[in-house]
Amino acid sequence: MSKVKEALKKDLANDKKEKILENKEQIIENLEENKEILEQENEKLEEKEQVEQSEEIEKDNENTTCEKEDKQKQIDETSEMKNIDFLHKYTIAITIISVLLFIGLVVFSTVFGLVNRGSNKIVRGVSINGIEVSGLTREEAKEILIRVV
Repeated sequence: MSKVKEALKKDLANDKKEKILENKEQIIENLEENKEILEQENEKLEEKEQVEQSEEIEKDNENTTCEKEDKQKQIDETSEMKNIDFLHKYTIAITIISVLLFIGLVVFSTVFGLVNRGSNKIVRGVSINGIEVSGLTREEAKEILIRVV
């Protein structure tokens, strides 16, 4: 009986070893399957991250483009404002010069008129049809013109 017991014990031990080996093989298979699944999931995650990064880069590029356009608009507006300011200053300068010239002409005419107010003589440097009449009175100039013509 003891041999039977020993044989049974050996059979049990062998059965346990076989079951353990089977379990071990099954666990290894499960691990390999899980490893493949994890690798697939990692690949999917990497692809998703790449897509998200691409989208972020596109958004950044769009924002950068918008920012560049905004800056260019600001530069254009500033340039336009400077041009308007320059034209405004230029117009003011021309207006001031024109007014000063007009005032100078009025003053000169007034002074000329006041200086020659009491004189009946024609001012120096005046000629009529090539005939010098400066320094003459009106009547003298008429007589000379009648004689020559």
